[in-house]
Amino acid sequence: PTVRAEGDSRTIEGYAVVFNQRSEVLWRGSYGDVVEEMEPSAIDSELLRSSDIIACLEHDRKRMLSRSRFGKGSLTLELDAKGLKYRFDAPNTTDGDYALEMIKRGDIFGSSFAFTADESDNDCVEYVMEGDVVVRKVKRISGLYDVAMVANPAYLGTSVGSRSVEETAKELGALMERSQPEALKRPPQAPTEEELRRAKQMQEDIALLRSSL
Repeated sequence: PTVRAEGDSRTIEGYAVVFNQRSEVLWRGSYGDVVEEMEPSAIDSELLRSSDIIACLEHDRKRMLSRSRFGKGSLTLELDAKGLKYRFDAPNTTDGDYALEMIKRGDIFGSSFAFTADESDNDCVEYVMEGDVVVRKVKRISGLYDVAMVANPAYLGTSVGSRSVEETAKELGALMERSQPEALKRPPQAPTEEELRRAKQMQEDIALLRSSL
């Protein structure tokens, strides 16, 4: 799904979640490439009515653009066969103007969402090996916290909109092996030189980030 803002309108809309579509590769590990797929059962109307959901830029809640608080507010959320659609009028703020400009220029074209799910419950999250690909199938989520306009969406089918690749990659490798190791049917392979190079680069990036905090 992609985000849209047309003409002089300040309305921004898009799909934050798309069902039955695989994400970009989120993690490259010794078991294979890891991708994610959201099933239609993952989100229902009751979850939307019972959640406080913010629309924001790059998952930064300080850059809030709109809000749906327990089913009411300036943010409209709708479920359909494709996924979770959102719509709101950009506020007359610096971030509202920025979001409109970046979307109309095409610099921001995707959406993302922040959620939680019970990794240890196969009825909520299941890891399935398909050849050299590990599919993380999300069947039910326990919390939905934001829909965000992001520069690097994990799902190219989202419109100014799914979790960003960077955010998801930080979590997925450890979660996969810790929560459902039995889902990985083949033994881990020795890491390739490219994987070792990426791991070293990630360690250096984390060390640099920590030194700046």
